Amino acid sequence: MYYLVSVIIELQESVGVIIMSKDFCVQKGVFLTIVVLLFVTKIFVHANPLSIELATIPALAKSDSLTFQKLRRGKAIIPFKLINNLIVVSLKLNESQPLNFILDSGVRRTLISELPENGEIILNKVEKIALRGLGGNQLVYGFRSPGNKIQIGKVEGIGAEVIVLEKNLLQLSQIMGTFVHGILGFDLFRSFIVEINYATKELILYERSNDKKISHLSNHKRWSVFPIDIDETKSFINIDYKHAESSTTQPVRLIIDTGSSGALSLFKQTSDKIIIPKEHLSGLLGVGLGGEIFGKTGRIHELSMNEFALNSTVVAYPDSSYLNEILSANGRNGSLGGDILRRFKVVLSYEHKVLLLRKNRNYREPFTYNRSGIDISTPFPNLPVYVVSKIKEGTEAERIGLKEGDMLMKIENKNTTGLELTQILEYLREGRNNRIKMIIEREGLTKKISFNLGKDLVVDE
Repeated sequence: MYYLVSVIIELQESVGVIIMSKDFCVQKGVFLTIVVLLFVTKIFVHANPLSIELATIPALAKSDSLTFQKLRRGKAIIPFKLINNLIVVSLKLNESQPLNFILDSGVRRTLISELPENGEIILNKVEKIALRGLGGNQLVYGFRSPGNKIQIGKVEGIGAEVIVLEKNLLQLSQIMGTFVHGILGFDLFRSFIVEINYATKELILYERSNDKKISHLSNHKRWSVFPIDIDETKSFINIDYKHAESSTTQPVRLIIDTGSSGALSLFKQTSDKIIIPKEHLSGLLGVGLGGEIFGKTGRIHELSMNEFALNSTVVAYPDSSYLNEILSANGRNGSLGGDILRRFKVVLSYEHKVLLLRKNRNYREPFTYNRSGIDISTPFPNLPVYVVSKIKEGTEAERIGLKEGDMLMKIENKNTTGLELTQILEYLREGRNNRIKMIIEREGLTKKISFNLGKDLVVDE
């Protein structure tokens, strides 16, 4: 990329302002107006199932100062977008314009990864900090700002601690296809009983002390109750899985992770009972604060949760080199992600230490994954411009000559100008008769291509 940047700087002592434009950041006390003209030649970003782990260095204490106001009539209904199995809600931070945040039960603190289009967020006093997350041992840097106001729909909270990344490491907007500015996690789940209706795309918040709500659902025949335990800021559930039909059932302890778009991840390093399937794929699984996360993908025979049995589940097995920060913590064997949770209406109560599930219309959908060998992302969120951002070595897509940076014009005879990124990614998962057709543009020339999707993974016998 090439940037032409015009900058006007003036001191503004009364408020703390953090401004980021791509790779630079200005701290408290400086107000920045930035005009950016982009000349784009090639853009390489990754569009993979998103799995984010945020851990802080020990010097940062747990935040518990955020307080939400009482809910009017005892509940609040908040619409959300469901993108790649991830919940995206709109919120305001202090007096900002509306921002889009992923609701992530696996993340400790509210995190801002990139700024809105106007390039400005006003925060309280800030201090520079170091963080470490999944994806490597390298420290990354950001800014901690306590005492902020958050508004989600008509629900307001004060005293929110916010972490702002110094650089846009996660590239959420390019991966999601729409502007996503950060991640909201523990604070919301700690403060309310949270009901997630994936079918209607509604988030319903109840007062966390609403014993009557939990008692009613717990005794309802259509709801199943699962005890959970809260360790520091994360919720854990114990469930069973079978590697193969002939295998014995094995218990695993999983974090409940609405911020992971995949179905299930298992950490082989935590148990000799966790086996990587003989037939698997190796490659990029996702992105964390420390960088890209590599590992293997396979299928297991069955994941069982009381009366629910989910067959031929797709599982990610991250490599051990990316798990140093969490392998020894909480006896955790993996994560239960969005591709499982979206098959239910979900109620999560940290106060009552329960997860309640009720099947929805998505329950019987098969588990799928990207079989194309390519990733597609968008350099311009909210605009229908899609490029090939990653090509896996040894795939048919590579053999026929696809290249990173190729612009996608048509897929399966449909103009991409009329498609959202999620629709395009669905073609990469399923295709038509296990084959996919595209028209791409490269250096001003268009080219028709078609290739077979990779063979679908099967469960070990």
